[in-house]
Amino acid sequence: LPAWGVLGGKLFLKERLGTRRLLAVALCLAGVFTIVGGVEAFSEPLSFADVAAFIAGLAYTAAGITNRAAKAIPIASRTLASFVGGGIVAYVGLAVHTPEIPSLPASTWGLLCLFAFCWLMGGTLLTTYGVTNVQASRAAVLQVGELLVAVVSAVLIGGESLSVGEYVGGAMIVAATLIEALRKQSGDQ
Repeated sequence: LPAWGVLGGKLFLKERLGTRRLLAVALCLAGVFTIVGGVEAFSEPLSFADVAAFIAGLAYTAAGITNRAAKAIPIASRTLASFVGGGIVAYVGLAVHTPEIPSLPASTWGLLCLFAFCWLMGGTLLTTYGVTNVQASRAAVLQVGELLVAVVSAVLIGGESLSVGEYVGGAMIVAATLIEALRKQSGDQ
C-alpha cells in the first residue's frame, strides 16, 4: 500500500516526495515485510488469496488517489461509488466461490445490517474524507496502521502470540506512522 500510494501520488497528483516521506515508506515496507515473515514469505508459490490481496491493495490505493483527485464530487457520491464498486466485485466473486449462507437468527442478521450501515458506512465516509484532504502518499503510510490493528486484535481477541519479528515489524510501522503523523502538512515531505 505505501509504495503504490507514493508512486500514484507522484505520477498522478504530482506530489513532492521528501526525505521524511521516503524514510516513512521504507520503514513501513520493511515493517510489513518483517511481519509477514521476511524472505520465508516467498518459500511457497503465490495462492489465489495472495493475488487477490495484491489486487485489492492496488484497487484500494487507486480509490484513494481517485478520491483525492475528485474533490469536486460530493463525498456522499464518492462513498456510494465505493459501496457500488464493492458490490460489483462481490457479485463477480460469487462466480468464483459461492459460500453457503449460514442459518442465523433474524436478530443476528439485524445486527449484521446495523454493523454494515453504521460501522462500515462511517468508516468509508471517514476514509473518503481523509484521503481527500491528505496527500495520497501520506495517507498510504498512515493507513498501514490498519495492519497493526489487525495484529493487536488477533492477540487480544484471538489469543494469538507475537514473534520477535512481528514486534520489530510493528515497531517499524509505528515509527513510519509517527514520522508522517507528527510532520506538519505543509512542511518537509
